[in-house]
Amino acid sequence: MAVIKSLAAGAVTSLVIANLVHEDGGTGAQMLGSTEVTVLDHRVAWSWTVFAIATVAVWLLFKAVDGSR
Repeated sequence: MAVIKSLAAGAVTSLVIANLVHEDGGTGAQMLGSTEVTVLDHRVAWSWTVFAIATVAVWLLFKAVDGSR
């Protein structure tokens, strides 16, 4: 269950951070490897790097909290 929660949190984090950085148009978008994706006629930015880091971080957090019980 922790993996599914981590994937959802990673997806939301990736969408938010990638869109904030991508709109700036600076080097942050290049560093994060954000790409534009069209979803239902809307352009959004996505970063696999942020998704992977956020998913692992949240998963480790859930594992730490479950281990302390």
